[in-house]
Amino acid sequence: MKPDIRLLVLDIDGVLTDGSDSVAPSEKRLYLRDLDALTRLRNQGTDIAFLTGEPEGIAEPIVRRCGGGEALYGMKDKAEGIRTLVKKHGLTMEQVCYVADGVRDVPALEIVGLALAPADASVAARSVADRVLSTRGGLGAVEEAIALLESFQSSASEEPTAVVRAELKQAAREMQALAQEDPADLARVIETMAGCLSAGGKIVLLGNGGSAAIAQHIATELVGRYRRERGPLPALALTADTALLTALANDFGYEAVFERQVQALLRFGDVVIGMSTSGKSENVVRALAAAREAGARTIALVGPESGEVGDQAECCLTFAATDTARIQELHLTVLHVACSCLDGFRSIRPRKST
Repeated sequence: MKPDIRLLVLDIDGVLTDGSDSVAPSEKRLYLRDLDALTRLRNQGTDIAFLTGEPEGIAEPIVRRCGGGEALYGMKDKAEGIRTLVKKHGLTMEQVCYVADGVRDVPALEIVGLALAPADASVAARSVADRVLSTRGGLGAVEEAIALLESFQSSASEEPTAVVRAELKQAAREMQALAQEDPADLARVIETMAGCLSAGGKIVLLGNGGSAAIAQHIATELVGRYRRERGPLPALALTADTALLTALANDFGYEAVFERQVQALLRFGDVVIGMSTSGKSENVVRALAAAREAGARTIALVGPESGEVGDQAECCLTFAATDTARIQELHLTVLHVACSCLDGFRSIRPRKST
């Protein structure tokens, strides 16, 4: 059963902002799409309140930037703050959604109807949350939380077409934003891939989960074909051999499943494409580092933050989307663009049988 949420309560530091150690309001950066989402939710009739342990002088400018509204400042006892808001609004605890990230927020997260924690929240907050968001505080956590509430509202009204329309519109917005970006970095990636193939090298792709599926998808397009008839282009996904993956994970740890393959299979001048929506996947970090040691060219596809994965790459493409699914769709799109360009790379016809 979907929750009937009437009040969204937001912690400030670590949810609306990135939780860095600066306490100066002028240094706290807000994610513009979080602000847009707050405006949209207000227009839909859902109440929004802010609950923070910071004094009013520090937190009030942030609340004002978020459109203003009800706020409880200096609340070290967050559970008591939630009870105060529930009583004032004439609601039940089940009708409250609280988004928070800290250890002190745990008692409040435990009593509300829907408890959400950003991806980078404390271990204690994540352990009691009903759902851990895929995005970090100050980088889209609020937008994702509001999208979740909107999906509940659509489901409750028994209008699945509204959910479908919202998902498609979001995907279209992300694609449009990508189309408006400077294509120079993507062009350099494609030139790097073409240069590798021209020199007799191969393209190696890797990633986890959905990114693993993309790696296999693109390797198939290159070895087979994308749109045009041409000779095969050497490409390999390091995600397809389940016997090898499970053996390496069992014997060396999951962090080494790609690194070990890179050490065994890569040659100087090959290209390695590592995908990580978070930018933090340790096995991708180690694989790219091993690739650099082998003299291979390294490319990273990440989300809004390049992270340690981007640090290990010669070229890193970042994508501003905050939803994991949208980031993966953008990764697939740019790699399909690369396939389209590489289709014309070699005027080789398949061998005729004799």
